[in-house]
Amino acid sequence: MAPITVRPIHADEWERVRELRLRAVQDPVAAMAFVDSVEHTTALPDMFWRDRAAGGSDDAGDAATARQFIAEDGSGTWIGTATGLRERAGDDDFEGRPVHVDGCAVVGVYVAPEHRGHGVVGALVDAIGAWAAAPVRLTVHARNARAIRGYEKAGFTVVGDEFPGTLGPTLDMRRS
Repeated sequence: MAPITVRPIHADEWERVRELRLRAVQDPVAAMAFVDSVEHTTALPDMFWRDRAAGGSDDAGDAATARQFIAEDGSGTWIGTATGLRERAGDDDFEGRPVHVDGCAVVGVYVAPEHRGHGVVGALVDAIGAWAAAPVRLTVHARNARAIRGYEKAGFTVVGDEFPGTLGPTLDMRRS
C-alpha cells in the first residue's frame, strides 16, 4: 500500500467533502455507520456543504469545536475521512447523553473499500487526537463487527454496555 497523507480539510474543499460523503453513504458496507441516505445527501444545498466544510476546516481556527480530517493517497485522491467533535464535561454529546469528561468524539469515519485494513483509521484518529489534545471516543453499531475490529486495531476498546443509539444497538469505544 502506498503511503498516505492525513490532513485537515480546507474550507474551499466543500465539493470534495460532499463527494466523499456521498461515496460513504453509497457504500453498502459503510451505510450502517451513517445516519444518512443517498437521497438526503444529494438533496442538501451547496450552502450546507460550504458551511460544513468551513466549520470543520483548519481555516476555522484553534477555537473550532469540530475538525474534519481526510486521508489522501499519493495522487491526491481522498481515500478516507473522520471528524473530531470536542466535548466538554457537563454538555450532552451528539446522542444526547451527558459528557462526563472533556474529550473528543470521532464521527463520520469512512475509508474507501480498497484501503480498509491498512491503518487508515488509525492515522485519521491519531490526527484527531493530536488536534484535540484529549482522549478520543466513538460509537459504533453493535452488529458492525468489521468496524469494531478496525477500531480495536486502531487502539480502541469497548467500554460499558450496549445502548440504543441513533444507529440502533450501539457500543461506546474509547482510546486514551
